[in-house]
Amino acid sequence: MPDGSRISVPATRGCSLCVENYHIYVLPMPPGGYPIDLSTAGGALPQARASADGGNYPHWSGKHELHWSLGNTVFSVDATVALAPVDDAGSSPLPVRQGTTIDLDIDSDVPTGTVALVGARVVSMADAQGGSVDDAVVLIDGNRIAAVGPRSDVTVPEDARVVDVSGKTIIPGLIDAHAHGAQGDDIIPQQNWVNHATLALGVTTVHDPSNDATEIFAAAEMQRSGRILAPRIFSTGDIVYGAKSAYFANVDNAEEAREHVRRLKAHGAISIKNYNQPRREQRQQVAAAAREAGMMVVAEGGSL
Repeated sequence: MPDGSRISVPATRGCSLCVENYHIYVLPMPPGGYPIDLSTAGGALPQARASADGGNYPHWSGKHELHWSLGNTVFSVDATVALAPVDDAGSSPLPVRQGTTIDLDIDSDVPTGTVALVGARVVSMADAQGGSVDDAVVLIDGNRIAAVGPRSDVTVPEDARVVDVSGKTIIPGLIDAHAHGAQGDDIIPQQNWVNHATLALGVTTVHDPSNDATEIFAAAEMQRSGRILAPRIFSTGDIVYGAKSAYFANVDNAEEAREHVRRLKAHGAISIKNYNQPRREQRQQVAAAAREAGMMVVAEGGSL
């Protein structure tokens, strides 16, 4: 295993698989019980790339059926077919993949009814001085602010729930655009103290520019559906990382940059963390691929 980006999965019935650079590769089951060197640059066994833009949770079923997921799609290939043909360059072409969408439609958690927050000093940001309003009323209809103004100017409906907030100051919810937070190890906590503390400090939206894609976007969907209490969550998902580590993301050309962007967008990313790619053209390729996909770029150096 040349670096932390590669993991091996137990073989089944003559075929095995490994993961490198977020891609899934199939190879013949090696004989004996001895370790062997595997690498996309060449190794002890022939191998074929099964995934197009990467994948998660590879597993076997049947005789040689290999499956993995990417976002809301499950892909399947016959591993023996993937290994059979070899082109003139000595590598197997990508096999035909069967993708099955596994969408799950769940209603968003949207409040109902009318609430009136009465008596606070409100900083509305309506003008250059901050738009401060004393003894104000904030009228909330469902999940929208219907009116903000002095008590004398805002009519509170008779069926509204009135909350006396005299002596308090109300500001718009804060957005933390660089918010790292643990979401668990393949398990989303039902009560996450990080999210609770974030809300308590007035932050209602976070953007996490480095988190595991398989967890952060699950947490975001659970927040939207009311399964967990948290701020609105947006993220880059996995970093597109140029240093050799478990998060290494190789970028040697524009198409490889597009693969990483497509993979993360399939998970739910709105932005790409372009991190520590050592060469200028690599950073440019990631930025260009993100622009093509309509995604923002969070750039971080770590090199000259």
